[in-house]
Amino acid sequence: MSEETTTPEVKLEDQMTPEELQAQTEAEDFVVGFKDEDYEDPDKVEKLKGAQKLLATTIHQKRHYRGKVEELSKPATPAKPEEKKPETPATPTTPGGETTNQVDPYKVVTFRQDHPELSRDVVKEIVEYAGSLKIDPEEALAKPLVQSMIKNAQTAEDVADASTAPEYRGTSGTEKRDWSTATPQEVEAQRNKIMYGG
Repeated sequence: MSEETTTPEVKLEDQMTPEELQAQTEAEDFVVGFKDEDYEDPDKVEKLKGAQKLLATTIHQKRHYRGKVEELSKPATPAKPEEKKPETPATPTTPGGETTNQVDPYKVVTFRQDHPELSRDVVKEIVEYAGSLKIDPEEALAKPLVQSMIKNAQTAEDVADASTAPEYRGTSGTEKRDWSTATPQEVEAQRNKIMYGG
C-alpha cells in the first residue's frame, strides 16, 4: 500500500478566508484533544489524517513567523553613509541683511553695540577686513591698518562738520562801527537784522 505524498496548499493566516481559519482552528483543537484510545476508533483516525493536512499549514505559518521574529531581533546593520559633497558655506548676514564676510552675525551685532562711537560704514569695513583675515572684529579693530582707517574717517568727518554748509550764506561783511555810542534803537535794529535777516 503506497501513500501519496502530496503537499497541501500552504497559506498564511492573513491570506485565509474566515471558513479556512475556522477549519484550521477546529483541526488544531481536535489534534490537541486526541488521546491514545482514539487510535482504536477508525472514524477518529480518518479525521486525524484530515487534520494533519490542515496542521501542515499551521507548522508552515509557525516557521514563517518565527523567521520574521528572528530577522527583526537581529541588530540593525547601519546603512553606509552617503558621500557628502563639500558644501560651500553660505555667507552669513546681519539682521540688517548686510554681508558679514564669514564673521558670525552675533559677533557683528555685539561689536556694533560695544563701539557706538564708530559709524555704520566704519563697522562694515572692519567686519569685512576681519572676515577676510578670518579673525574676530575686536582683533581687527586692534590692527594698525584699521586704526589708521578709523583716524582718517574721523578726520574726514571732523572736516565735514567744521566747514560751512552749502546752504549757509554768510554776510557780505560786517560793518565797522563803535557800538558803545549807538542808541538803543540802533542796537535793536542791528539785532533784528542779524536774527531775522532783515
